[in-house]
Amino acid sequence: MKYNLLAILLASLVAALGCAKSNDGAPNEARQGATQSAAPESEPPQAHNNDRNAPPVVRSLVQLVLACQNFTDTNPNRNNLVPYTVDPEGNDGVTWRGILAPYMGGVPGFPGCAAIVDKDGIFTPSETPREPNEGIALEDCKDGLSNIVAFVELDDPESERSCISERRFFEQLQNCPEDKEGYFVVMFSGEVYLLDKSTTREQLHALVTIKGGEKTPAGILK
Repeated sequence: MKYNLLAILLASLVAALGCAKSNDGAPNEARQGATQSAAPESEPPQAHNNDRNAPPVVRSLVQLVLACQNFTDTNPNRNNLVPYTVDPEGNDGVTWRGILAPYMGGVPGFPGCAAIVDKDGIFTPSETPREPNEGIALEDCKDGLSNIVAFVELDDPESERSCISERRFFEQLQNCPEDKEGYFVVMFSGEVYLLDKSTTREQLHALVTIKGGEKTPAGILK
């Protein structure tokens, strides 16, 4: 009986040591599975800036943001990010095109691209002309430049429209052709993404606002 009891105790001790090693040493198969399942559900989107197969509109969007940055670097008010826009629909009035032309090699703009305008965005509407220094300042962009859309691809690649309201761009997304996944957009930091046509109005507004505090919605930028 004493021998049997000793054997039972030794067996229990060996089993306990085995469990401890499994928990504190090299992971067993079950722990490996748990480690793998803890990985992020989705990878962050990859910008299309260096995609050699990207359409020409991608380069145009990048050039527009670079022109804004050049405007900022040479503007007397160094905190100024973009010139003002007058008409939120891009129909009348002086807009960013004329002001940015000297920073785009004299080109007044790129067809098929427009600034997205919203009262809470980078480009804000104004019914009356303002001084060029009255644009949005860097300190106003609480959401971070990499989380704010500045320019967007239009559904007409030949369009000379300079601005498009958030509402009209959302309608464009809703009417996106079946053979397209969405439209390209450029953040003010310069990254170009494809915005999925399933994007909701709330998600789009989160991308346009400069200090709404929203995080970039997952899955809509590709």
